[in-house]
This record gives sequence, C-alpha cells and structure tokens, in this order.
Amino acid sequence: MFMKNKISIALCAIMMAMCTTALQAQTTEQKESREKLAEAHGKHISQVLALDDATAKKFMETWLDYQKEIWALSPQTTTDKQKPLTDEEIDKAITQRMERSQKLLDIHEKYYKKYRQFLSPKQVERVFELERNDMDRINDRNRERENSRPNKDRADRPGRRTSENMHDGRGPHDAPGRHDAHHHHVG
Repeated sequence: MFMKNKISIALCAIMMAMCTTALQAQTTEQKESREKLAEAHGKHISQVLALDDATAKKFMETWLDYQKEIWALSPQTTTDKQKPLTDEEIDKAITQRMERSQKLLDIHEKYYKKYRQFLSPKQVERVFELERNDMDRINDRNRERENSRPNKDRADRPGRRTSENMHDGRGPHDAPGRHDAHHHHVG
C-alpha cells in the first residue's frame, strides 16, 4: 500500500511538472509570436515612412519598447463571463478601465516625445495612424471569427456592444479589455 501511494504521488508530481512546462512553453510561444508580429508591423511602418537605415533602426528600437509597455497593460480578465456582475464588480471594472486608459495615454505621450527626437510631427502622426488602422483590421478579423463561433450568450458578456448599450456614453473602443481609439497593442 505504501509503495502504491509513493507511485501515485510521483505520477501526480510528474503530471503537474508536465502541465507547468507545457503552460510555460505556450506562454513563451505566445510572447515570441507577439514580438515577431510587432517587429513585422514596425518594419512595415518604417517602409511606409521610407525611413533611412539609421532612422529605421532608432524607430524599430523605440517601436518595440513602446509595444512592450502596451503589452504590460494587457487586461487580466479572470471574471466568469456567464455570471452577472455585482454593482461593486462593475464599479471596479470601470475604475480599472479608466486607470488603464490613463496609463495608455501616458505611454502614448512618452513615446510621442521619443519619436519626435528623430521623426517629424507628420511622420509620428502617420505612425499612430498606421498602428490604429492595422489594429482596427486585426480587431475586425477577431470579431468576425468570434461571431462565426456558435455561442448564444455572447451578447450577454460584460462590455459587449449591443443595441441596448450602443448609446450608453462609451466610445466604441471603451468596452472592457479594449484600448481607446489611439492605443492598440499587437497580439
């Protein structure tokens, strides 16, 4: 009996280690994928702006730093989307969204100043415009993919734009987990 318990405990430990390793590998793969996408996006923007090699190098370094700061603000959604939220939970979610929006604005201002050290105002405006357009395209594709999946309760999720809340005073990018109109992240 004692031997069976030891074997069971050892098997459980091995299974837990395997699950942890798999989760870490998935997280690392997601991070690498996001970084590759950001790098490709930055190169595309650099080409559209027709930057010389030295400026393109500065831009890429700054762009990747900017993306990493945006990613660090990714919302951590742990709420059960099927469970109705209490007023306290809704209030907390709204407060967190506002705090996140302010942090995004601060990052945007910080990187505007950094970009201005080597780009003209028109070029910086174009960087943010291209970022916004590309992210809108990605978000549209994600929305299409989400809408094609069968899920009856999708419209009931918090922050979901429905005909009932379309005129609730929030902008289209203020739904939970969304960036404001000028701040999007890749990934």
